[in-house]
Amino acid sequence: MPFETETPGMQRVLTLFGLTFPPAVFLAATYVGLADSVFAINRLVGRRLNQQLRKLVRRGYVGLNALVALAFHASLWTSCFTTDACASRPLLERRECLLATSVATLALAGAYGLDRIAVPLLAVNGRTPGYAAGIKQRVAHAALLCVLWMCLGEGETLGVVLLMASTSRRALALLPRTGTAYVAALRLYTLLHTARVLRGDECLSSRRLSVAATMGMFVA
Repeated sequence: MPFETETPGMQRVLTLFGLTFPPAVFLAATYVGLADSVFAINRLVGRRLNQQLRKLVRRGYVGLNALVALAFHASLWTSCFTTDACASRPLLERRECLLATSVATLALAGAYGLDRIAVPLLAVNGRTPGYAAGIKQRVAHAALLCVLWMCLGEGETLGVVLLMASTSRRALALLPRTGTAYVAALRLYTLLHTARVLRGDECLSSRRLSVAATMGMFVA
């Protein structure tokens, strides 16, 4: 579908996300389908490491991920902030917003893939927010990425909010209560926005993607 964007370059980026949605779904299904037993060797290697070193590297891994996620989260706030998400579509109107969102989405997908190796190797606690250590969490992460990909493919504003929830989980992994409260506020915002869209207010958002993003928020 054609997009009314600021530049042809932005148009190409949105179209590219739309065209690559089927391969993204395939990769997400592969991510879910690879059982933890496939990476059992990582757990075995981790147990043979010096445990003090393993603990130190684990803290460094989670801490570095938190810093990177915080940087992406801050860039989303500064690049995509709008006073009325119904009246504007920053993904279609601002080059810096589309760039920040695209890079953050790809980085998040890469981080989820890297976690499959690092989590068993370093024994990252499965209850650490933002890290998958079981089939349910992998399904949630895969579904979230698929919804994000759809939102980017059509320039849906709530995709930015969904990405902010995902990055905040990792950024606040060491402060889980703060992270939970912050994501709860984003969920409330998403519900109110979707209610406006479904009620028929003059919103530029898609009803289909607003509902999908709202559902994605509850697995973020």
